[in-house]
Formats: sequence, structure tokens, C-alpha cells
Amino acid sequence: MTRAASARRPDAPGLPGASTATAPAGDSLETLAAGWYRDLETNLLTAVLLTTALEGRLRCPGGRLIVISSSAAQRGGSGPHSAGSYAAAKASLHGWDH
Repeated sequence: MTRAASARRPDAPGLPGASTATAPAGDSLETLAAGWYRDLETNLLTAVLLTTALEGRLRCPGGRLIVISSSAAQRGGSGPHSAGSYAAAKASLHGWDH
């Protein structure tokens, strides 16, 4: 898990998909892109990397993976003060883990 992800959820280090949303702030494309990258890294990439690193153990008898998603994956989110990037990352988890 990246330092950014563990800083957001120190209570859940290594728990795939457990994090918070970062609503885009400001009105520049650079700021918007930074928010999207941050949310995708925190909510999607950390789950993919951690699960890939543990793939051998997960294939053993009793190996289990619990991916935490959000209702935002179905509801979505858009607009200047919502976290559409969070919803997109959580929806991506559904496609990736099935």
C-alpha cells in the first residue's frame, strides 16, 4: 500500500479498497487530474497491487480476498463538488475482482 493510501486510512493498512473520497477542489485541470490520480491510486491501484502481491497465498486452501466497495460504484458522482473519481475507482474494483 502506498504511503498516501495508508495515511488516509491508518486504521486499515493493507485492506484492499478501504479509503476515503477526495472531492476535486479548485477549477484547474491540473487540480482535477491530481484529485483523480490520488483517488485512483488510493481506491483502486492499492487493491490491485496488494492482491497481486498476495496471489500465491490466496490460491492456497482457505485463501480469501475481501474487497470493500461502495454504493458510489452504482450511484456514480459528478459535478464540481462530488467525488466522481472515487465512484469510478470503486466501480473499477467490481470489474477487476470478478
